[in-house]
Amino acid sequence: DTQAEQEQRGLLTGPSLSADVLAGPVEAGVTETPRYLIKTTGQAVTLRCSTVSKHSGVSWYQQALSQDPHLLFEFYENVQRAKGEIPNRFSAQQLRDYRSELNVSVLELMDSALYLCASSV
Repeated sequence: DTQAEQEQRGLLTGPSLSADVLAGPVEAGVTETPRYLIKTTGQAVTLRCSTVSKHSGVSWYQQALSQDPHLLFEFYENVQRAKGEIPNRFSAQQLRDYRSELNVSVLELMDSALYLCASSV
């Protein structure tokens, strides 16, 4: 749905944003939760990703409307290997049980995007 369609249904009111999480098919090797999320500015959010096939690498991406995906974080065997040019409000971790979490401490309108998780061997 577009923001206009969501506003017409009353899902977005005032200064708010939509942080959509796309859960790829099982073949992609990840499960993301929550699948869809709408929050208001100023709130905190935690997105979770579990690798289906126990891959050792996990990457988080942010894709703004009509933009290419932008790397946020890359982990391999619980160690952060890369971090994109992002505000300190963003943090992430890879947990021992092949899960990963992406946190945003204070959401801003510019954070409205699709958040993607990818796994690698």
